[in-house]
Amino acid sequence: IPGGMATGRAVAIDKDNKIIVAGVYGMGMLGCQWGDSFVLRLNPDGKLDPTFGEGGIFRQNFSAEAEAGESDWFGNPHRFADGLYAIALQSDGKIVLGGVAQTRETMDANRSTDFASMATSRASDALIVRLTPEGKLDTTFNSKGYILGRFGTPLPAEDGKRKKPGDPKNFEIYRFGSGALSVRVDQDDRVVVAGYIGGGCNGEGASNKEAFVVARYTKNGTLDLDFAKTGLVCLKVSSNDHDNEDRATSLVLQKDRKIVVVGMANYSNGQFGLIRLNEDGSRDIHFGPDRNGQRTFTPKQLSDEAEVTLAETVAMQPDGKILVGGGTGVSWTSGGLTGNAGSFCARPGWKVVRFQK
Repeated sequence: IPGGMATGRAVAIDKDNKIIVAGVYGMGMLGCQWGDSFVLRLNPDGKLDPTFGEGGIFRQNFSAEAEAGESDWFGNPHRFADGLYAIALQSDGKIVLGGVAQTRETMDANRSTDFASMATSRASDALIVRLTPEGKLDTTFNSKGYILGRFGTPLPAEDGKRKKPGDPKNFEIYRFGSGALSVRVDQDDRVVVAGYIGGGCNGEGASNKEAFVVARYTKNGTLDLDFAKTGLVCLKVSSNDHDNEDRATSLVLQKDRKIVVVGMANYSNGQFGLIRLNEDGSRDIHFGPDRNGQRTFTPKQLSDEAEVTLAETVAMQPDGKILVGGGTGVSWTSGGLTGNAGSFCARPGWKVVRFQK
């Protein structure tokens, strides 16, 4: 893409064998962190499809506008950032995307003495976008073609009761970031999204504590109240109550409409977790050894040398067995290195695990 750096994060093939790529379009040397969302479509021969977007590319910044005096590390006018990380196609050719974007609420709530020092992941909210087959924002989806915020509403706990009453724009609600990292379209063209919510399920943890979140939207972009009664559910995978560090990274839909979600469980300790939900958003108690709808694995269960592990992608075999792919590694805390499940400092390795139905 001319004029900057671009990173493709997700790819899909449509019914005409055209290739759709979504990701982050960056500006300058910080392009990997600060940029716009982009989607491009290629013809089967690899050339940009001129019938899509502008010359084959859709590009937009969904984040808030910077105010006077806000600047980046180099003193340039600050530009809020967003990017797309997941893609799914509807039966009518519309394109659904998931990602993150910086909003005024999260940026203000996370503001430090140095505007540019805020961690991007803590100052972002979930972004869900739907495009027409022609590469334009689909205004039949949430009236403007996208949803930006905490998945459409302040999150309830798993029991459906909101733990943080009050104005959804207050800083205690927005102090914790969120992100839509995986998206699928079900048999009824409802949009199912998985990702993370900072602060844990009750919004009471530290900003670096996260929980799985799964949301389902109707065709018009409203939360589907037939799913978990509120349209979304927050899921704690780690055993600890307020200090869980869980992040859903991928989901897949089964033929029987059940939803399998995988990701990182207890992030700092590098565990691997997956949950299966029923169509109504409740946990499938027939899944997992403890009949609680989930499985977790410690690093040592996957590799004798591993200290951290994570699940990054999931797929369904035709026979109903579940394939989960991810990685293992060793986390170092010496020599100036700080290891965690997202940064394998030594002896990394890929793992594929298969589960029964």
